[in-house]
Amino acid sequence: MTLVFSLFTILLLVNLIQQFSYSHSYESWQLSEWLINYQGGYVRRGLFGEILFLIAKKSPHIEIGLIIKIFSLTCLIALVAFFIIQFKRKGIPLYILSTCLFFAVHFTNGMYWTKRDYLMMLLYISCIAIYEKVKNIYLNILLVNVILILAIQVHEAIALFSLPILFLIVRIKFYKYSFISSIFLAILFLLPSIFSFLLVIKYHGDFHTAQNIWDSWVLVIGATPSEVDNWSHGVISSMSWTSEMALQFHKDKNFHSESMGISSLPFWILTAPIIYYIASNYMYVFQKDKKTFTNENRTNFSGILFFQFICILPFFLFLSCDIGRVVFYWMTSSFIIYFMIPKKAIIQIFPRFYLNIIQNLNDIADRIIYPSKAIIAILLLIIGIPTAGFSIDFIIESSVIGNILMWLSKI
Repeated sequence: MTLVFSLFTILLLVNLIQQFSYSHSYESWQLSEWLINYQGGYVRRGLFGEILFLIAKKSPHIEIGLIIKIFSLTCLIALVAFFIIQFKRKGIPLYILSTCLFFAVHFTNGMYWTKRDYLMMLLYISCIAIYEKVKNIYLNILLVNVILILAIQVHEAIALFSLPILFLIVRIKFYKYSFISSIFLAILFLLPSIFSFLLVIKYHGDFHTAQNIWDSWVLVIGATPSEVDNWSHGVISSMSWTSEMALQFHKDKNFHSESMGISSLPFWILTAPIIYYIASNYMYVFQKDKKTFTNENRTNFSGILFFQFICILPFFLFLSCDIGRVVFYWMTSSFIIYFMIPKKAIIQIFPRFYLNIIQNLNDIADRIIYPSKAIIAILLLIIGIPTAGFSIDFIIESSVIGNILMWLSKI
């Protein structure tokens, strides 16, 4: 098993090296998101694009595409290092990290590692670390909200899988107060970040904004002058989509697509519980010391997993068709919470009745297929998740076994 996952990891690294040398146009989905700036007015995701714009304006000979790749690669290395350290501390093997539930999703179906996902998760980690380490309540509130606001300006998606769980965690800080008071104080604690999220929802962009963004780069880096439509300029084009168009497009992609005679809807209905089953049992079956991850720990972690799934469910349903990346958000955010929040606090996050429901769900799953190393290993080897859209080819390519077999067929 170790040999198979090691081979797959090597193939991912080879893909990364090859993709780093690829030359993508600034209109591509891989690079265009980083070009979103404030030259057409304030708009979601524009902060880092504005920083890049100022850099390019002062240093016109610098290659922005290379900066994006180097920065993305640095974020990737930092995030991988974080998870390796955490898994090693728990005495848990690293197999899951190289699968499509974590990092493989960004390499197997195209160059998606240049997206902002790694930066977003690093800011998420920083936010939780500050909350846990900084004891002064006023400084804690300031720093947590500064980091979280920054993360929301990077990508508004983080609000859905960070604000709800952080609200529950922050509420524990005020447990001495009444139930209503603790809710009010937790909301007050996160109010600046909530306001930031509402702001990016309001200023989501339009055709005028998208065109101004592209025109600003034409003047600075010599990008090709062109008219922006719904599809021509990658993520910049998506800034021009109406809410109705975006919702309909994502819904059709996720639930009304077909590949090789297989419909997307039953595939996702079957795949989501399998992902939950793998993730909730992975540390349980692969732990070296049985006291490291008890059945109670599994219930608590499963509670986090299920809660995070509910929080990002809008992405699965109608806010995104990059399902592989959404699964990445689900997995990484859940594991980060479990690794970084003390056990005593984790027990307090959710009410007892909710954890009882989770325990009952796990018991039902155990009776259907009792979790073992062999079962989880087999599922990790065969499961595949397309990075975006629905394609059987992409599903096969993103699985460990499928990717290795495709590589062997080319030899």
